[in-house]
Amino acid sequence: MNAANIVVVLTFLATFNEAALELVLGRWHNPTVDRLTPLASIALGVGECVVLGINALSLVGITSQPLVGEIITGTVVGGGAAWVHRFFGKPGREGNEGNIL
Repeated sequence: MNAANIVVVLTFLATFNEAALELVLGRWHNPTVDRLTPLASIALGVGECVVLGINALSLVGITSQPLVGEIITGTVVGGGAAWVHRFFGKPGREGNEGNIL
C-alpha cells in the first residue's frame, strides 16, 4: 500500500467517524456530551484501527509493537480528517517536510 492510499483510507475512516458521531451525539446540545464527543471520537478511531489491524506507522517503515501503532493511528483517525492530513501530510506537497509521509 503506497502513501497516498494510506492517507485516503485514514481520511475515509476519519470522515466516517465525524459523520457517525454527529449523527448520534450531535442531537443533544448538552455541555457534558460536548466534552465527551472528542473522547468518543478517539475511542471509535482506536477501536476501528485495532479491529481492522490498521497500523499506519508500520506501513511507512516505523517499527513498533502492532498494538501501539494501531492506537496511535486510531488516535489520529479519531481526531478527524484534518488531523489525518496534519499528521501524515500530503505526499509531495510543499510545506509538509516534517510530516511522516
